[in-house]
Amino acid sequence: QARDGINVYNIHANSSLGIKDFNLAGTFVLERNDDLTANTIGQVNLGPSFTMDAWAWYISPSYTFSNATWTPSVYYRFASFSGDDPNTPGKLEGYDPLYYGATGYNTWFIGEIAANYSGPFSSNVDIHTIGIKTVPNIDVGIGKWTGMSGYLNHYDYRESPNPGNRKGFGTELAVYAEFQLFENLYLSPLYSVLFPENGYKDFYGDDKTVQNFQILGILTY
Repeated sequence: QARDGINVYNIHANSSLGIKDFNLAGTFVLERNDDLTANTIGQVNLGPSFTMDAWAWYISPSYTFSNATWTPSVYYRFASFSGDDPNTPGKLEGYDPLYYGATGYNTWFIGEIAANYSGPFSSNVDIHTIGIKTVPNIDVGIGKWTGMSGYLNHYDYRESPNPGNRKGFGTELAVYAEFQLFENLYLSPLYSVLFPENGYKDFYGDDKTVQNFQILGILTY
């Protein structure tokens, strides 16, 4: 019910700017709702009625070494998601990421641990990313090794989630491979590790390193 009536406005741009193997992409999103009646979104108590005024955007230059072995692409991305201002009761500024869906790694959801488990869940955060993607395209037994990639994300809260909460959340490193086993079956092992900072410790009460290993199977039809 908290999402009923939300209007989402989005603009996306993508261009090579006339430079071979270069790409520049960006998106800006607005979320508006003038009359929400749910009492809470997540842990934010908004009272009997409130309005919503949230935004998010990113910009990402990338370059592909098209003549190099494995055709590596390197990229940088800065993404920013608005956070709720505690000084404006009755108004929600925290960006709602809505539904991630099935997208590639570190795209619509940014990070594995930070997007799926620990937060900040693509809301109230600034994220700096550097990454590399490669295309080995090597025969391996019954299939092909089609990808080997990795990225490094650094997260900072935009608004302190609790009084006195520091804003440096942490840094996540991830590496993953992609294999095509059969025409319609893909397998992707991934390892990621999150190194917490003071903002993470203030929110969760500890600063233990978080690790994640997973194997994702994808069946197309």
